[in-house]
Amino acid sequence: MKNPGNGAVYRSITPLRVSFIGGGTDLPAFYREHGGEVVSMALGYHINIAVRRLEGPFRVAYQVNGEPPRVSPSVDEVEHPITREALKFLEVDKPIEITSSSEVPAGTGLGSSSSYTVGLLHALHAAQGGGPPWARLADEACHIEIDRLKAPIGRQDQYIAAGGGFRRTVFMPDDSVHSTSIECAPDIREEFINHLMMFYLGGKRPALEILTEVQREMNQNKAPLCELKSMCSGFLESVSRGDFEEVGEILHQAWLIKRSLNPRISNGHVDEAYERSRASGAIGGKLLGAGGTGFLLLLAPPSRHARIRAELRAHREFRFQPDPLGSRVFSE
Repeated sequence: MKNPGNGAVYRSITPLRVSFIGGGTDLPAFYREHGGEVVSMALGYHINIAVRRLEGPFRVAYQVNGEPPRVSPSVDEVEHPITREALKFLEVDKPIEITSSSEVPAGTGLGSSSSYTVGLLHALHAAQGGGPPWARLADEACHIEIDRLKAPIGRQDQYIAAGGGFRRTVFMPDDSVHSTSIECAPDIREEFINHLMMFYLGGKRPALEILTEVQREMNQNKAPLCELKSMCSGFLESVSRGDFEEVGEILHQAWLIKRSLNPRISNGHVDEAYERSRASGAIGGKLLGAGGTGFLLLLAPPSRHARIRAELRAHREFRFQPDPLGSRVFSE
């Protein structure tokens, strides 16, 4: 069955994500030579997508995350690249309406583009009567973003969006991906989550430009990414022991390495906020996403949160809340 049918509305809910360590090693230019590894967690903030069958002549009506609604008479004329390629990939040829919204600002380092891709594919599959495994959704999202659209991005976001939870994802030189749920004692997991804070520093960052530059510079020096990959196992061991001083120190050292990859990854505004948070009790942290601006992730003992919150009061705090589930879909 190729076409959304029966007049129902199919809604997908797909989590955004936090990448703790290993970001950049999921870029094909790196993992095809050295292998890659990322530790990440799905967030309780989501991309929401609704797909509805329309009557009448073929058209695609779509509205993406608050942008003005558009109507295209053919799939080829859909201006939003991910939407267009997803419709082509699934061979949708009946009139359809797509609407989406995000619970946090887009373009701020939480993997929203890949969550949108996963969620759209999930809703379209459901409308066609399908229910692919989550790993297949992730593979298809990578195909849309990387193979079809040639985006200079890695493959981590698609897997955490589709699979959810707290995950270790390994990228093999042959392009295969192994993503597994990280098991740790419930009390340690809760304590870990209670150590984490997120602050929105404002603005959007030119992620694709930064990633393009990082990949270009990577050809001359892959040593920093090799070091980031090697830190993943120590990070997980420290989490499993509940040694959050060590977890924070690893995050701090990893952030120093990451910001050395390209001068656009950080800036004075980001550095000031991070140093102020450290002076107020944060052990470590990082800017989420490719860099530039967006969300600052911090790890600190809960007893120090009030002081950090007061120091960063000019920035909106988003409560850190994980999502144990990946993308899910239901019909109305």
